[in-house]
Amino acid sequence: MDEISIKTVQIGMGIAKTFGVAIKKTVYLSRLSRFEAFIEALEVSIEYISEVELSDLHNFIEDLRTRQLIVERAESIISTDSKLIYIMHALLLCRQKDVWCGENIEKRLIMMMDGLYDEHLEILDKCFQCKKVRNDISPYELRRYNENENLKFFNGEDIGRVVTVINDLIRKGVFIPDVTTSTSTYASASPQWQVDFGISDEARALRSLYYKAKLITEWVSSKTL
Repeated sequence: MDEISIKTVQIGMGIAKTFGVAIKKTVYLSRLSRFEAFIEALEVSIEYISEVELSDLHNFIEDLRTRQLIVERAESIISTDSKLIYIMHALLLCRQKDVWCGENIEKRLIMMMDGLYDEHLEILDKCFQCKKVRNDISPYELRRYNENENLKFFNGEDIGRVVTVINDLIRKGVFIPDVTTSTSTYASASPQWQVDFGISDEARALRSLYYKAKLITEWVSSKTL
């Protein structure tokens, strides 16, 4: 390799190293910023709990096993930049009675919230207004999103995007896939987007958390006006 080529390689390696350091720093600061936002959400959520719940929370957080639990949850917490999701995580940690559904559902909710954004929560909420589908075979409550029937609930939403998010919620286990019918996502008999899904206990719990988080967010906003 001649001298010019060696210099070129050295310059290239230097640029790559500088770029790598910059990216590492950016990722670190982004993750740190998100976790700090979660801590702020926790502080706000604590204002909503009773003295008894506060005492229980203090004992819970002082437990070393709890700290390890928070470390394990950290990746899920910082997988999004949604302040609503941060508050929802905080509410679970505080174990507030009006949204607490037990440890088993809590564990599943944490996994389900990994990578969720506000859009998922908004569409999740609207899906509860979709038409119920009668099915004597299914053990759970079935709903159907149909682009023509549900326009009033999803007004302004991109139809393809709504279907994509619903399928994403099914993939995450929030909604249950309808295995009792072969209905395709796109109904060819009458050209329109359509998807059936089951309402799980976790979906209901997630919706309750979402409502509580929205109330807290609105309360915080009103204080800053």
